[in-house]
Amino acid sequence: FGSGGGVQAGPRKPSGGAGGGAQAGPKSPGGGGFLDVPGAAAAIVDIGLNLGHKSFQKSLPDIVSRALDKGVTRLVITGTSERASEAGVKMANDPSLCLDAHTNQRVLYATAGVHPHDAKQWGPGTRDKITSLLRDPACVAVGECGLDFNRNFSPPDVQERVFEEQVRLAVELGKPLFCHEREAHHKFLEVLSRVEGVRPERVCVHCFTGTRAELQTYVDKGFMIGFTGCICDDKRGKALRGLVPLVPMEQTMIETDAPFMMPTGNRGRNEPANLPAVLRTVAECHGVGEEEAALATTRNAVAFFGLEQASRQVSGGWELLE
Repeated sequence: FGSGGGVQAGPRKPSGGAGGGAQAGPKSPGGGGFLDVPGAAAAIVDIGLNLGHKSFQKSLPDIVSRALDKGVTRLVITGTSERASEAGVKMANDPSLCLDAHTNQRVLYATAGVHPHDAKQWGPGTRDKITSLLRDPACVAVGECGLDFNRNFSPPDVQERVFEEQVRLAVELGKPLFCHEREAHHKFLEVLSRVEGVRPERVCVHCFTGTRAELQTYVDKGFMIGFTGCICDDKRGKALRGLVPLVPMEQTMIETDAPFMMPTGNRGRNEPANLPAVLRTVAECHGVGEEEAALATTRNAVAFFGLEQASRQVSGGWELLE
């Protein structure tokens, strides 16, 4: 699948078939936060989930296994603080979690960064700590970093400084940027423009929920855009769903942002196994087949994060089979 060649993390046999439609079905009788939706028509990548969240800690193997059963063959764990980033990299190198037992292929990857909510926690040693994590082969991007002027859990000037620091780090290390932006569109672009060497195709605005004009600007600049289960919800996602076709398929990626952003809009713990619901909505919005959307979004994710290269490198003493 995807860009072809190299180590491939093929899907298990989908449970329930490819199916159609963009809406997630009823909750599984087994509970656990996953939805009874058919598996993806082709292998897909969840580019952002918070696997270190406390709600996941008692069932990590099951969560990963359910994702694989639905065709979600690679998962990128989002780093949001020093501690969360370190935990994510550790999980991405844990053989009991990060390998598909059926194929012996790498499933888990991670990012390392400081979320704007936690920018006030950035200290003298934070840059060195994040840098050391980013040198791990399983750590494939800088982030989640950016600006959030909606809640301002950290002062705006601190957010700006910490974001710029991470943009510079990404350029220095040749890593892509996994970004968060809420009600800070102009300042977000200003910070990115200050740093020489930022490549637009190496910037992902994840979990996009902004306006049509903002999205068009990001698309015109060549940024990658991540969509979550928010687009599947008939109420809160109706307007956003109308914006999905503005993003060319070659700039589109999909994510769960689990345990948040449940595709149905219902409360509850989201899981990466629910990603096929996002895929189907994207396919429907673009008027293309599910398999075509899966191949495109997976190809984009593999290229953006360098997942093929990361799959060939190890830091935990175990080897992947070709």
